[in-house]
Amino acid sequence: MKHRKGLPLDEGETLTVDEKNGYICYESKYEEHVGRWEMCYWNEADGKHKLFAYNVVSFSNGKYSPGQYDGIAFYRYNNATKKMKECDDTGVDVVYHTGDNVFASYALPRTGKDILVTIWYDNEPKKITLKWKGRRFGK
Repeated sequence: MKHRKGLPLDEGETLTVDEKNGYICYESKYEEHVGRWEMCYWNEADGKHKLFAYNVVSFSNGKYSPGQYDGIAFYRYNNATKKMKECDDTGVDVVYHTGDNVFASYALPRTGKDILVTIWYDNEPKKITLKWKGRRFGK
């Protein structure tokens, strides 16, 4: 609302609105904690739909520290009906926590089309790129 009214954000807050690339990110920093809320969309190859994603990630001291609202969700928008429905058919197998106490986080693209998945191993995070294929993602 502050952005729409042309008002400044509070200290520690940033808002990125990139209409050209279909990306928005609100970030809030407080002491060693950072919360990031991202939204992005992709035009589908059929020209009739858009895939929309909403993603929340939290960090503490530079490491992923998931909270109860963290996660990624997908919706398919129908250009003709102007309606959006939750979508599970994206090619993304959403995993947040593995059996060996390792977490995974997601990052939406500000430029390009691909989603970056980070697997947060203690010694070194591993990055996986999910490539946009026109309707779904793949490796």
